[in-house]
Parts: sequence; structure tokens; C-alpha cells
Amino acid sequence: MSGLFDALPKVNSCCFCVASLKAACIMICVVELLFSTSYYLYGDGCYINVIQKILTYSIIICDTALALTSIVFFIGLLLDKQITAIMFLWVLLCSVVVKLLVSIVGKIIAMIDGYDKHFGCHTVSSLIVALISAGFAVYFMIIVRSHKDAMS
Repeated sequence: MSGLFDALPKVNSCCFCVASLKAACIMICVVELLFSTSYYLYGDGCYINVIQKILTYSIIICDTALALTSIVFFIGLLLDKQITAIMFLWVLLCSVVVKLLVSIVGKIIAMIDGYDKHFGCHTVSSLIVALISAGFAVYFMIIVRSHKDAMS
């Protein structure tokens, strides 16, 4: 079930400041919970057409699933349940893929439809932010995958 994630490398610690993988996973849960709920507070407000509404709703659905699985994974860390790590990894992967696709499609729509209608929406910086957050997500997946084997 988690064969895709078995290809990820294993690490012994998160970074120089956090030696315990379990502590790192707890911090990842908190970070993902905070960032997945930030869209509700700030959003992007780019409701130019129906396609962009659908794209925005897909991000909201992914962020909701990520927030819920972050909470479940946090509880799973405390109870030492490996299945919660697997769920978290799958939802995080789906969330990253959807956000990258939404950023790319939003950028294409803005180019086709004209940038004057989309000022501040789906800019190059939003694509760069999506790529940077995807990089962090892959690092988070490596940390969670490394700790998953220690869970029962």
C-alpha cells in the first residue's frame, strides 16, 4: 500500500536541531495543519470564471483533507499507529500534485485570458511558491517515511 513511498530515502534525524524523527513528525503535523488552514484565511480571491472556481474548490478540498489527516497523524504518533503515517503521506502527495496542477492551469488561463483581468491572480510568484512548497513536502515525506518504520 505504501510501496511508492518505500522508494524515498531513509534518514536518521530531521536536521541539526531536531534529532528525533518522532519530534520532527509532530512539528510537521503542526506546520501542515497551520498551512493547510491558512487558505481559508487568505485565499486568492481569483474567481474570474467557473474553471478558476473549480480550481479553488479543489485546493480547499485538499487542504481540508490535509488538515484532517494531520490531526489523525498526530494522534497516530502518540498511539504509535503506522497506518496514520501512510494516510498522511498519501494525502500530502495528492495535495502537492493538486496544488502544482492548479498553479500551472491558473497560469495558463491567465496567459490565455489576458493578464489585465487576472492582476494579482496566478502570477509567476504563485507558481514559484507552489514549487518551493512541493520541495518542502517531499522533505516532509522523507521524514515521515523514515519514522513510519519505527511505528507499529
